[in-house]
Amino acid sequence: MNLRKRTKGSVEVHTSALNDIMFFLMLFFLLASAVVNPQVVKLLLPQSSSGQQSTAKKAVTVSIDENLNYFVDKKPATAESLQSAIEAYQKLAPDMTIILY
Repeated sequence: MNLRKRTKGSVEVHTSALNDIMFFLMLFFLLASAVVNPQVVKLLLPQSSSGQQSTAKKAVTVSIDENLNYFVDKKPATAESLQSAIEAYQKLAPDMTIILY
């Protein structure tokens, strides 16, 4: 009688699908918690004491290119007319900001 020894098979757990399932579960709970209570983090935002809206200051851009050409708000200007152009903008908005490029 020829009896062969039986080889025991190795026990393996395939976890490749487990990673996908855990990712989708985590994504589901993350989205579900955001939908259920969107105001989880409550911030104390500062309130205005005067009740007036602040307005942005007018900014005028003065730029000079590599050929020494002057521009005021992307409009060409000469070196002589540069001061008068800035003064014209200053009459419109006395508290303007000048940005030099």
